[in-house]
Amino acid sequence: MIKAVIFDFDGVLCHDRFYEEMLLPQYQELYNWIQDNIFGNNNLFYQWMRNEVNTNDINKIIAKGTGHKEEFLKDVLLKSLEAIRLDEKMFNLAKELKKLHGKKIAIITDNMDVFSSVITKQHKLNEIFDPVINSADYGCLKFEKLNEFLK
Repeated sequence: MIKAVIFDFDGVLCHDRFYEEMLLPQYQELYNWIQDNIFGNNNLFYQWMRNEVNTNDINKIIAKGTGHKEEFLKDVLLKSLEAIRLDEKMFNLAKELKKLHGKKIAIITDNMDVFSSVITKQHKLNEIFDPVINSADYGCLKFEKLNEFLK
């Protein structure tokens, strides 16, 4: 018998990308720079998901690399995160499993500091998922300490 269902966020509950909603198509060059130099840089990307660097650090790197002001980048990211849409079918499945079938529902995601502070609050994920486990909150990627998360 299934006692719990675990969801990932990126690619399962959501298909949108950070910065995308606010930068495209007007700021295509900036968006491409971020994709190549932040999300395409595995070392930096994983540091962000472990909270070894935070969103302010990332905005400083982007500002230095592109000449855009940090305040603009902060605003763009915040607005893009607030605009992120959940996959309705998957989100409704999670709600149904919890409400109708009494299952424990969890999110375990490799994500950044802003996932917990913005996306979780924006979509009230903690009202459906118990728990919401974000790698940045634990300082490690999910597969680095998966057994500890599942205790």
